[in-house]
Amino acid sequence: MVRITIMKTITGIQANPSQELTVVLEDGTSFTLSMYFRPAISMWMCDILYGEIAINNMRVCNNLNILEQYSNILPFGIACFTDSGYEPSLIDDFSTLKAQLLLMTSSDVEAIEQSYKD
Repeated sequence: MVRITIMKTITGIQANPSQELTVVLEDGTSFTLSMYFRPAISMWMCDILYGEIAINNMRVCNNLNILEQYSNILPFGIACFTDSGYEPSLIDDFSTLKAQLLLMTSSDVEAIEQSYKD
C-alpha cells in the first residue's frame, strides 16, 4: 500500500494557452512551471526549470508522477489527475478543476517508487 502525505495542489493555472508559474517547495526553494496548451493536438505540455535543471516539452497526462524519469535529480514530483480519468485535453481543464496538478515531496516520490517494487 502506498502511503503519501497530503499533496499540495498547484494552483493558478488559467485557461490561457501559455503561462508561467513559480511553485514553492516545502524547503523554501522553488521551480518555474511553464504550461502551454496545444489546440491542434488537444494537449497540455510543460517545461520545468529547477536551478540549472531544465526539462522541456513534457506532456501533461494522468500519472502518479509525470516526472518519474527525473526522480534521481529532482527533489519533487508532480501528479496529474482528472475527474473523468481521461487526459487533460481542453484549455480550461485546469481552471475549472476538471484536472489538477499535485506537488509531491521527495518522500511521496520514494513511496510511489517503492510500491512499484513491492
